[in-house]
Amino acid sequence: MKQKVKVWDLPTRLFHWLLVLSVGFMWYSAQAGGGMLVWHLRCGLLVAGLIVFRLCWGLWGSDTARFSQFVRGPSSIRRYLQGSLTENEQPGHNPLGALMVIALIAAVLLQATTGLFAADENTFTDSGYLNHLVSSDTGSLMRKIHVNFFNLLAALAGLHIVTVLAYKFLKKKI
Repeated sequence: MKQKVKVWDLPTRLFHWLLVLSVGFMWYSAQAGGGMLVWHLRCGLLVAGLIVFRLCWGLWGSDTARFSQFVRGPSSIRRYLQGSLTENEQPGHNPLGALMVIALIAAVLLQATTGLFAADENTFTDSGYLNHLVSSDTGSLMRKIHVNFFNLLAALAGLHIVTVLAYKFLKKKI
């Protein structure tokens, strides 16, 4: 019988699930609007903090959480796609999974950053916490990026979920 090996440590797992819950809540609160927007802003600070934590943990955390352990670069992705990497060479994320981790972190970082500077064009009471540091044009641009790029984040998250489920139920290394 094959022994299960935990690849991700507790801080990484907590980060992952707190981020999932936070992004889900932020989508809901943005759709609900009104009084929920203040909670959207507060949760945005939590997400920004989570991303800062993950970036630091990816540099200085436990061995399996460090980006250097699974982010290997374009040649690794090419070899993986050509089928020349074996399972034993890739505990945890395979090269495409590592690329998805980086893409998701970058997308959430973009959302958090633009949200901090975004202007609420209707009332300005629900503008990002750092909106006062930028011009109204920049705040409007940040809002447009924040709103429109959420679709990219949602698409990446959806692809991540589908891939994880395919791996789990098809029992294939993806």
